[in-house]
Amino acid sequence: MNMERMQYRGQLAELKYQFKELEVEASGLVVLLRNLINPFLPAVELDSAKIEKAADKLHEAVTSLKVTSDKIKEIEEVLR
Repeated sequence: MNMERMQYRGQLAELKYQFKELEVEASGLVVLLRNLINPFLPAVELDSAKIEKAADKLHEAVTSLKVTSDKIKEIEEVLR
């Protein structure tokens, strides 16, 4: 196996690990948002600042997931 393929395999393993970490983070943020957006509370009692921060973090995580997924697909295509 040549060095270039070995490097791609290493990058692929690292990206897959990052992808799983990002998935866990995004899942946790979804749960957090569900708890923060309590439908049984009046809107004035919701902590909109916390909701906004969690939503922003979720957006960042999902964006990173998409980028990482694209990179994984590219490397898998090269290794075929």
